[in-house]
Amino acid sequence: MYKVRAINFGWYHRKHGILLENLPEGKKNLLLENKYFKFLDPNPQLYEIIFKVEDDYNLIKTINKIYPNYYKGGFSTYKQILKDFLLLDWKCAICEADIKCKMNPVKNVENYVCEKCSESHNSTNKSIDQRIIDSSIKFINHCKKVLKKEQKEFIKYARESSKS
Repeated sequence: MYKVRAINFGWYHRKHGILLENLPEGKKNLLLENKYFKFLDPNPQLYEIIFKVEDDYNLIKTINKIYPNYYKGGFSTYKQILKDFLLLDWKCAICEADIKCKMNPVKNVENYVCEKCSESHNSTNKSIDQRIIDSSIKFINHCKKVLKKEQKEFIKYARESSKS
């Protein structure tokens, strides 16, 4: 993994008997800043295990990290931000109340109606109201426009950054 080598002699840069040349910066800093490693034997396998535990800890730390959520306002986890990213403001097809629609192609009726209207208009019904079909078509066209606008902005930004 990290090619940890124990060297006790020579002019090599080492800390606690471990060669620092082959290690990434994060692992070098871990060895240099931690005073308690001096009590451990310079066993490469032991340090490999310690580095693996540190990697796992950093992974868990980034998953549970709190980020600002601009879609809902406030703060939430990264997973919640990804869920909120796919939601767009829309109007209920029946009563025109404000709702959030999922942007990915959803074929269920509940995506286009509010909770109150979903009691009578839901996916279990054999017939679908024409207003829901019209709303779904308008929503798909709106999503296409939004994605096209974002694509144009990205291409414009990419061209500007490639010039400089």
